[in-house]
Amino acid sequence: EQMREEPEAAYRLIQGPQYGHLLVGGRPTSAFSQFQIDQGEVVFAFTNFSSSHDHFRVLALARGVNASAVVNVTVRALLHVWAGGPWPQGATLRLDPTVLDAGELANRTGSVPRFRLLEGPRHGRVVRVPRARTEPGGSQLVEQFTQQDLEDGRLGLEVGRPEGRAPGPAGDSLTLELWAQGVPPAVASLDFATEPYNAARPYSVALLSVPEAARTEAGKPESSTPTGEPGPMASSPEPAVAKGGFLSFLEANMFSVIIPMCLVLLLLALILPLLFYLRKRNKTGKHDVQVLTAKPRNGLAGDTETFRKVEPGQAIPLTAVPGQLFP
Repeated sequence: EQMREEPEAAYRLIQGPQYGHLLVGGRPTSAFSQFQIDQGEVVFAFTNFSSSHDHFRVLALARGVNASAVVNVTVRALLHVWAGGPWPQGATLRLDPTVLDAGELANRTGSVPRFRLLEGPRHGRVVRVPRARTEPGGSQLVEQFTQQDLEDGRLGLEVGRPEGRAPGPAGDSLTLELWAQGVPPAVASLDFATEPYNAARPYSVALLSVPEAARTEAGKPESSTPTGEPGPMASSPEPAVAKGGFLSFLEANMFSVIIPMCLVLLLLALILPLLFYLRKRNKTGKHDVQVLTAKPRNGLAGDTETFRKVEPGQAIPLTAVPGQLFP
């Protein structure tokens, strides 16, 4: 006897979704078949971008049996999440695109993705790092940030130590909600492991600070071995602190570099014209000025001779004129 072909399962929508529609061939529908599902023709499209999840109820008919089921729809975040080794307890590490990266979502939507912290780490907190060391206020607690903040290196994660237990490895996590223009939000989780800080271990994340105990230990003078030979230096490798560009250098050294440079330029602007004037005056030199001698008073001869001297051979003798007598 030839086996009868089993009838195809059919589905009918009995409770529609709240934030979207079911589409078959690009058109809204309330009924579809298993064959259409297998061909990828049934699509759920969000029309309201205020939620990251939705659900609807369908009635399934197969082999003459009816059954209802609830279908849950959850948006998956287009986010690249850190998947590296453990992070040191008591340190502050930088949150950047190597840890969280929504760059692909930004390219697809043409917007700057935004993050909202739904649940922070159990042992630690997310903080905003000051742009310059002289910026007042210190680290500030953060509940919202953007992809641009990650790319600028403005965020840090303070990794705490578990309380009430012996030091050792532990696990922690961050729960975030990711938003972008034209798409529904999505919930993502950043899971990470922590361990006591080890100065001899290289960490693959940028450390903004290390535990206080490690800094104190690194500042102690190196000890010597019993043989009298100097032992290895007991200092931890410097953390891979993120280096800023030229603009960050200017912002961090606004008062110590830029203002003194402006004062030097101002002094040069005042001194150069004066030097130019003095140099020009030295090249010109002094003019010889003829000094007029004072006229002698009546009856008195001047201190200097006013007649040109003549040679003895050219002297003209003086003779007395008759009829002129001197008194």
